Amino acid sequence: QRSIEAFARDHRDRVNADPELRAHFNRLCAAAGVDPLQSSRGGFARWLGLGDLYYELAVQAAHVCMASRPANGGLISLDELARAVAAA
Repeated sequence: QRSIEAFARDHRDRVNADPELRAHFNRLCAAAGVDPLQSSRGGFARWLGLGDLYYELAVQAAHVCMASRPANGGLISLDELARAVAAA
């Protein structure tokens, strides 16, 4: 667990920027029985800056939904939302 903590601290920007590395990191955490999202006050979430990451994702999602309001009242499927956020 300490190795995972050190990796999270040392490679925060890379984990947040690289979806493949983030997926690998999540698999390592799962194998070690560690939930990096358990608490926004927890060490992993703080070291990885997950609060900021998910805040930014929520803002992007809100922008996509608001932009789609004229067409659908702002309600879109998660698939459509994921595509729109990924394209942004």
